[in-house]
Amino acid sequence: MKKILFLTLLSLSGLMASAQHERPETKVAVCAPTDHSCFHYLLSGHRHSDALDASGYASFIERALAVSPETKALEAELEAELREARVGIGPENPEAEIAAFVNRNTSFEMNVSQGFDFPTVYVNRGRIARLSAAGSRAAHSAAMRRLAGEAQVMYIDAIYHNNMVALLELSLKNADHLVEIFARQLESGDASALETNKVEILRLDASTRYRKAIVERDNNLRAMRRMASLPEDFEVADTLYPLFDIGDTDDFVARASQLDYDMQGAAIDTLIAERQVRLARSEWVPGFKVGYRLNMDAKEPSHAVLAGITIPLWGRVGTMRAAKASREAARRNADALRSNIITGLESVKASYLSSLETLEQYRGLLRRSNTVELLNKALEAGHISMLEYLSGLDIWLSTVESIIENEHDAALAAATMQLCLTEF
Repeated sequence: MKKILFLTLLSLSGLMASAQHERPETKVAVCAPTDHSCFHYLLSGHRHSDALDASGYASFIERALAVSPETKALEAELEAELREARVGIGPENPEAEIAAFVNRNTSFEMNVSQGFDFPTVYVNRGRIARLSAAGSRAAHSAAMRRLAGEAQVMYIDAIYHNNMVALLELSLKNADHLVEIFARQLESGDASALETNKVEILRLDASTRYRKAIVERDNNLRAMRRMASLPEDFEVADTLYPLFDIGDTDDFVARASQLDYDMQGAAIDTLIAERQVRLARSEWVPGFKVGYRLNMDAKEPSHAVLAGITIPLWGRVGTMRAAKASREAARRNADALRSNIITGLESVKASYLSSLETLEQYRGLLRRSNTVELLNKALEAGHISMLEYLSGLDIWLSTVESIIENEHDAALAAATMQLCLTEF
C-alpha cells in the first residue's frame, strides 16, 4: 500500500512539475539605462492576433474611452466650460428709457446710452477667457487619462485573475487528490487522523482561495462590461501581459512631467491669476458712457448727444489685494502640485524597477532549485515524510504565486508609466 501511495505522489508531483514547465512565462527584457526598450511583455493568449477585437487590450481601452458613460459626461462638462469661459467679456448692456410728461402741452423724451470700460479691461478679459478654455481642455485631458488608467487596471487585473485562478485550480485539484489518498490510507491504517486532518485543512484553504479568486475575476469582468458596454459573454482569455513602451527609464520623470495635464492646468491657473491682477489694475481706470437723447416737445423737438465718465471710487475697493492674494495662492498650489506629481512619478518608476528585480530573483530561484524534482528524490530516499513533502510542494506553489504577483505589479507600473507618456 505504501508503494501505491508513493507512486501516486510521484504522479502528482509530475503533474505539478509539468505545470511548472508548461506555464507560459512572461518574458521581461531588462536593459542598460541607455537602451530605449527597457520593458517588454510578450502578447499571447488564446486569441493572440495582430487585429484588434473586443478581447484585445488596446481595443478594450479604445472602446472604453469611446462609449463609457464617464466619457460622455466629461465631454458635456468640457463643452459647458468652454461656453461659460466666453460669458461676460464684452461691454455691459445698453440702457434705453422713454418718459412721457402729461400737462397742458404733452411731451415725450427718449434716452439711449451705452457704458464702456477702458479697452485694456476687455483685452484682459479676453485673455483670461482663452486661458480658462485652455485650462478646461487640460483638465479634460487629465480626466480622460485617468479614465484610460482605470481601463488599463481592469484589463491587467483580468490577466492576473486568470493566472491566479489557473494556479489555485491546480492547487485545489492536487488537494482533492491528496484527501482521497489519505482517506484510503486512514482506513488501511497507514495514515493517522492527524495527518488526514492536516490534508483536509489544506484542501479547505485551497478551496476557499479558489472560490475567492473566481469571485474577484467575475467582479472585475462585470466592471469591464459596464465600462465598455460589452455583452454578458465577454471574457478575457489572455494570460500574458501586453507590450508597454516606456523608453529609457532614466529620463522618464522628466518626460512624464512635461506631459502631465494636471501640472499644465496648474501653470494655466497661475497665468490666469497673473492676468486677474492686470485686470484689477485696469478696472481702476475710469470708464466712459455715450448716448443719445430725444425730446419731443409739443412746440419744438430737441436732440442731444450724451457723454460721461464712470469713476471707480467704491465698487473696486479691495479687488487689487484680492487678485494679488489669488496669484500667490495659485503659485504655491502649482509648486505643491508639481512636487507631489514628481514624487508620484518617481514612486511609479521605483516600483517598476523593484518589481522587475524581485521577479527575476524569484524566477532564478525557481529555475535553480528544481523544488519538485528534489522533493521527489528526497521522498524516494526516505529523507522526508509525506507531510514534509506536502509542505515542500506548498512552498513551490507559494513561489509561483509570488511570480504571478510580481508580474502583476510590474505590469501595472509599466502601464502607468506608458500612460504618463501618452498624449490625450
